[in-house]
Amino acid sequence: MGLDDEQIAAIRGSWAPVYAARDLAAGLFYGRLFQIAPESRALFSGDPTEQGRKLTETLAYVIEALDRPEALVEPVEALARRHVDYGVRPEDYAAVGRALIWMLERHLGGGFTPQARLAWVAAYDHLARRMIAAAYPEVGGAGLRAPGAAAAAEGRAGGPDTES
Repeated sequence: MGLDDEQIAAIRGSWAPVYAARDLAAGLFYGRLFQIAPESRALFSGDPTEQGRKLTETLAYVIEALDRPEALVEPVEALARRHVDYGVRPEDYAAVGRALIWMLERHLGGGFTPQARLAWVAAYDHLARRMIAAAYPEVGGAGLRAPGAAAAAEGRAGGPDTES
């Protein structure tokens, strides 16, 4: 994934309290996603609690394997192709990233350090690019900018995506 040991440690350290309260975190994430991208609500027809658990378990798997990126290639690409069947479009990945970073900011408060923010943005950027390239070969990951990447680089929250 191109993350160094410090970035991986920052992601894992910030993930532990989120995972401990995963139902709350998933609720924050989906609430924010549906606020910034109301059209995305149509992509989810199942039980919201179960959907939240799938999200947090998938994130937990990815985070556990961050130091073994080769182990992520096949499952992440398969996940991306399944999301095409659900109706996910390449442009939907930006809203998901914004909702993810927002959830982390809200859930962790001051514990979401600038270093952790930068690491999460870098990881999501790479993951989203990989998924888009796998699911939409004609689009690839080109031109995708991680949501809030500029703001993360500056160590600030980043505009409207951080409003409550």
